[in-house]
Amino acid sequence: MSVYSQSPEYRKIMFDENELKAIIRACEEMAAQDRASLDETTDADAEAYLSQVRKTNQTIAASDLVSFFKPGQEILIEREDLEPIHKVVLRYYDDSLEASGEALERALNKIGRVLHGPINEAGTLRPQTR
Repeated sequence: MSVYSQSPEYRKIMFDENELKAIIRACEEMAAQDRASLDETTDADAEAYLSQVRKTNQTIAASDLVSFFKPGQEILIEREDLEPIHKVVLRYYDDSLEASGEALERALNKIGRVLHGPINEAGTLRPQTR
């Protein structure tokens, strides 16, 4: 089957004001950090530089996309657009001592559920029913 004939996978998600502020802050701070890292890798080998360029581009794209979100607004988003946002926010959460806020944790959990399905009490994914 051709890649072009596949329908995109859309997901619905909504964030409250605090969650959205936390996501935007995470994306902005990671974009600034990645830009600084990109400047530092200009002397590195080509492979390391290209890897950092990809990472920086992904972070900037996620930051640009979340700037269109509004608190309380249900968002219909393609899975492939939500995944980079999840990666950036998760990286921020893992890297930042200040990122342990409840709103950011709620947002990460929402994104994870939307991407991967509900999690049962044992911490494993439940099969999604359609």
